[in-house]
Amino acid sequence: MPYCTLQDLIDRGLEAELVQLTDLAGAGTIDTVPVNRAIADADAAINAALRPVATLPLTTVDPILTRIACDLARWYLHGQSVPDPVKERADQARADLRRIAEGTLKIDTGAAATGLGEPEYEAPERVFTDDSLADY
Repeated sequence: MPYCTLQDLIDRGLEAELVQLTDLAGAGTIDTVPVNRAIADADAAINAALRPVATLPLTTVDPILTRIACDLARWYLHGQSVPDPVKERADQARADLRRIAEGTLKIDTGAAATGLGEPEYEAPERVFTDDSLADY
């Protein structure tokens, strides 16, 4: 499941930028091949960060992940000449991915809907307690 789509990038007001970055033929349209490649690269980076903390593929895409994917895909599309605002957003996206991997930024992974999530523990009643060990 992709974390963002071409439409997500367009909805963020990036249509003109996408045309400028991808339309090498001068047709005035978005070339979807490099956009899809950048989205796939962003998805791979996100999956690498999520793999230790979530079961992949996710059943739902948290809006935070969509934002991160859009920022990373945009950064990948710029290649070698990345403007400072694009670089700053990509740096923030990578920082957010680190926070997700560390568990300090929580996202909805859809695990509750599939029965996955925090393990539940059952144990028998304690045999040795403070009272039963008091004389030792």
